[in-house]
Amino acid sequence: LDLARFYFANFLHLFHYLNERKIILRNFDYENVFVDSNTGYIKYINYDSFKIMDKDKCYTLVGKEKYLSPEMINFSGYN
Repeated sequence: LDLARFYFANFLHLFHYLNERKIILRNFDYENVFVDSNTGYIKYINYDSFKIMDKDKCYTLVGKEKYLSPEMINFSGYN
């Protein structure tokens, strides 16, 4: 249970870090998450799906079709 809490806290830290810097992780996939064997901390290795928010909304389609949000399908923008 302690190990699960540790990894959960790692994910929270990752998302908080990205959110503070206005970076969107648009295609989160568990296959891109690894555990560093030296430190035990998680590492996210796919940076292709990161987007720096330079405007209020994004309009690009990213991800698998069956998981697209309504905002992406309707081209109404997302943030």
